[in-house]
Amino acid sequence: MQRILQVEQSGVGNNSAKRVVPLILALWLLLPTLAGLWTGRHAPEAAFSAFGVAMLAIGVLALPLVLLGSARRLFLFWLPIGLLAPVQLYLIYFFGSVPGDALTKAAMQMGAVETVELLGGFGWLVLLLPLTWIAYVLLWRRVDPALRLSAQGRKGLAAFLLVYAAVGLLSEQDLGRYVTIPPLFNLALASATYPAGNVVSAVRVSNTEQAGTTPMVPTNATASSEPQLVILVIGETVRPDHLGINGYARNTTPELAKLGPALMSFSNVASTTNHTAGAVPNLVRRVVPGGDVSLVSVFREAGFYTGWFSNQQRTVYEPQADLSDFSHVGWHEKMRQDTDLLPMLASCIKQCGARQFIVLHMYGSHYPYDERYARRDQVFQPIFRDVGFSAAAPRFKQELINSYDNTLLGTDRFLAAVIAHAKAAGKPAMVLYTSDHGENLFDDERDMFLHAGPVPTRRDTMVPLLFWANDAFAQAQAGKIAAMRAHVAAPLNHLAVMPTVLDLAGISYDGKDPARSLASGHFQPVKRMVEGSQDGSPPVAFDSLR
Repeated sequence: MQRILQVEQSGVGNNSAKRVVPLILALWLLLPTLAGLWTGRHAPEAAFSAFGVAMLAIGVLALPLVLLGSARRLFLFWLPIGLLAPVQLYLIYFFGSVPGDALTKAAMQMGAVETVELLGGFGWLVLLLPLTWIAYVLLWRRVDPALRLSAQGRKGLAAFLLVYAAVGLLSEQDLGRYVTIPPLFNLALASATYPAGNVVSAVRVSNTEQAGTTPMVPTNATASSEPQLVILVIGETVRPDHLGINGYARNTTPELAKLGPALMSFSNVASTTNHTAGAVPNLVRRVVPGGDVSLVSVFREAGFYTGWFSNQQRTVYEPQADLSDFSHVGWHEKMRQDTDLLPMLASCIKQCGARQFIVLHMYGSHYPYDERYARRDQVFQPIFRDVGFSAAAPRFKQELINSYDNTLLGTDRFLAAVIAHAKAAGKPAMVLYTSDHGENLFDDERDMFLHAGPVPTRRDTMVPLLFWANDAFAQAQAGKIAAMRAHVAAPLNHLAVMPTVLDLAGISYDGKDPARSLASGHFQPVKRMVEGSQDGSPPVAFDSLR
């Protein structure tokens, strides 16, 4: 032990009080992370991920010690972070959550005058800042200069951190599919730590600012100024007939089933195409004279703070939002999990004002299925991975279905977490979920598999549509909720989603047509047409598909 932790034997080194000082400074740097864990302790997955958050925070703070060696140098290196820790603590206390992208964006755009005005708004509390800074510096000066890691100790620390990161990455990918272990190293954990979360948030905001936007046509949108939370979740490759809440023999939706009658499931919904690139625009965009409008652009016009957080690659719609995040490259997309979207959702709910519209775009059940769920959701077996590296074929139909159904357990858990965050928002809130398209699973003699084939089928175009609202929203919009319930069995397609969401939010805009909204008593179904996946192929009637 003496070879690893070297301390000079001197009067200074033998001062037991000064040996405690590094522990106090370490706690000082860790306190914002611990406070964030405390404020988020009731959130879904909080207990499951607390160990990973704490370990990641400790690892990040200890990492410079590999090069610096000295405890005194370490705390000097972290001096800026130590000085900002009280600010982070105050923001966590004020908002009840870890500072997220909204606060980061505001800070990055703030000029000198705005900064002075902001500090003035804190009143006498701002005087505490220099006192805490003085305290940190005084504590740092009392750190024993002789307290340092030996060369052997630094190598050991470097090895431990590398192994921890490697195991953490494996736990998110391959290892996590074989054993149930808490998350150890991912973006969701990093977002909850200090100061790593601030860096991750700044990178996201910077990427969004550089992405640019596509102009939308104004619609003169207006809405009430009452607080409201509207969440649209776009799933991936989910079939409604494989959901337990829709009568499927397997219980693939145990968490959603707990919501009871508060959750509406529309039983006859079709996508407008069998591939993501065509389906998403039809969900969130309309062509109008002079150009396009989108859900994001109309909500922003109406005064809502908007966010679009995606686990898929960028479209033209994410950068239109006030806050956005999306997968930039293929490897990034593969490493991300849908649960990585939850910290961005949680912080936006707490920090993005009184009225919010948030889109979450999942990677959901996209093939290969066995990469889409964790070990604890591996309920239905044997899975396709068990047959080795074989190509998907009809003889492996059951294994493929088992793997596919396991992905739905992950989606069920994710949607339940989203709804739990909406419940905790403390204002009228609603969540609407649908998938971009469905999936073929060797369902008949045609032996068709996956989606996006040149010929759409009923299997890869039928989609779920789920709606939930809290009591405050249901009471405020009782007539619209009743209209929604009256249409749960109506023949629908994705073209109803955009006008329905806008209607539920109480937004008036140019071109609003009550006949297109499920929340209207005047709703009229339209003939459902499905676009082919090949350019130039004519749309076909959904009811003609098999």
